[in-house]
Amino acid sequence: MPISKAALFLAAATLLFLSADLRSLLLGALSPIAVAGFIIYLLQPLVNNLQRLSSLPRWICILLSFSLLLALLLVFLLLLLPRLRDTALQLLSLGDPAIISSPLWIRLRAYLPIDDWLARLPELLRKLLAPLLSYSASLLQQLGNLCVSLCIAYYALKETDDLCLSCAALLLRLCPPSLACPLLNLLDILDQTLWDYLRSRLYISLILALFCTLCFLLAVFLGFSVPSPLLLGCIIALTNLIPLIGPWIGTLLCLLSSLFAGSAVLLLVLAVCLAAQLLDNLWLTPRIGSSLQLSPLWILCACAVAAPFGLPGFLASIPLLMTCVRIWRAPSGFLQEMPERFKNIDIQHKKEYDKKNTFRR
Repeated sequence: MPISKAALFLAAATLLFLSADLRSLLLGALSPIAVAGFIIYLLQPLVNNLQRLSSLPRWICILLSFSLLLALLLVFLLLLLPRLRDTALQLLSLGDPAIISSPLWIRLRAYLPIDDWLARLPELLRKLLAPLLSYSASLLQQLGNLCVSLCIAYYALKETDDLCLSCAALLLRLCPPSLACPLLNLLDILDQTLWDYLRSRLYISLILALFCTLCFLLAVFLGFSVPSPLLLGCIIALTNLIPLIGPWIGTLLCLLSSLFAGSAVLLLVLAVCLAAQLLDNLWLTPRIGSSLQLSPLWILCACAVAAPFGLPGFLASIPLLMTCVRIWRAPSGFLQEMPERFKNIDIQHKKEYDKKNTFRR
């Protein structure tokens, strides 16, 4: 019986809203698997190329890739956290005479109710730190989930050099042909969408990192005391991976990092961040991004639906939207046709099936 696209979307919507505990299930039990899938898609080309070029055992290539990823993350945190700590300490010491007598502070007090804000600063900090402290209580659980994700990604990368083909072979072994064919089409579309999205976002983030870092280094050369140009460029690049809210988070972090470097530096950092977003939205995304050219309205709707799921929901919202658009724009009856890339697997599976039945007879 053919499966229509409308029935497919109806089943997905029913699954999403049927259970009230689906959100906790996705964020709890399935989050290590989702993180492992992201790590696999990110590191699989690196591991394959490293093994081909170096002729090292695959498990060594995987460990080297993991070490590189964790080292980059650790260096970023070691650069970011001290800068944010210094900014927080300066915010708490706003009563210092040296700060009060600064020209920037005098101008701000002339136009803004600074004294009233200072009186409410302890209460504001307490409200802001309360969620952070409650989140840090589950830090051990988050580290445990990360270790589980790394273990899953390690064994998956060790067993296969193409995760999609391995999943397709598993589906052909477990499911009858009438059910395997629609599932393989969905798997093919999801795989192409993830590769397209990750490749384009990584290229765009790398270009934005180079653009912002060069702008900040040029500002330092011209005499502006921009703090940590490389760190600010990395902040813009990493937060740009988060749809919709990522650029605002990156701009806020950059402004906090350079809050007490002077009004000229603050305006310069804000101008570079806004220029980076204009470069992304007007030039990079239309040329390097997905060929689907999604409407901003649908992107906003996808992010609004994903908002209850937190950061994982925002990260997965655009790929899932692109997958739904590809399915909707696909020709009618495509679910009943075997994808071209999986036909060799299907032929091999049929040979094994016929061989097994001949042996039984």
